[in-house]
Amino acid sequence: MTKYLSILFIFIVPFSAIAQPKGKPIFGTFTDSRDKKSYRTVTIGNQTWFGYNLNYKCTDSWCYNDSADYCKTYGRLYTQTAARTACPNGWHLPSADEWQTLINRLGGKTLAGNYLKEAGSDHWKGANETATNASGFKALPAGYRDALSNRFYKEGEESVFWSSSKTNNSDNYSWSFFLEYSSGSAFTDNITLSNNKNGYSVRCLKNNATAP
Repeated sequence: MTKYLSILFIFIVPFSAIAQPKGKPIFGTFTDSRDKKSYRTVTIGNQTWFGYNLNYKCTDSWCYNDSADYCKTYGRLYTQTAARTACPNGWHLPSADEWQTLINRLGGKTLAGNYLKEAGSDHWKGANETATNASGFKALPAGYRDALSNRFYKEGEESVFWSSSKTNNSDNYSWSFFLEYSSGSAFTDNITLSNNKNGYSVRCLKNNATAP
């Protein structure tokens, strides 16, 4: 009997760990004075984030499938250049290090995706079983716009967020942050110059945040 209980314990503990990230989110609201849109905000550790994707219309930004209905749900998709100046006064496009601070706060890259993604399959595909949104970040699968084809892909499957950080101090590369429907992990990856013209999501981070 003890042997079977030990085996059961091994399987239960990892799943239980998914449900309880360190600390609790603190929610607030922010209204963008430029267009009067309101956003839920969420403080995770010592960082305060937009609780939804940015939906500020500017040059080189799009709604998925060029449909305003998608913007209402997912916010807009921005080129990397547009993303760098799209956040309102007092907020900024997070650096790769600031994204990494968030990932570390939520247990590292193998667990953070579970805490960041909206739970259930209202927006994410059905393989999203381990997502809990316990952080309050509520990442949604906005997909992306491909610059070469001018087409949109991966709605329901993937979130891709810009960072402000370039790779090797070069204008040809930037860091971005990925979440996928089929994984609880959170990823960063380098983006080539051509992909800098792709349309990705933006989450604004409040200025003067400090690492926990």
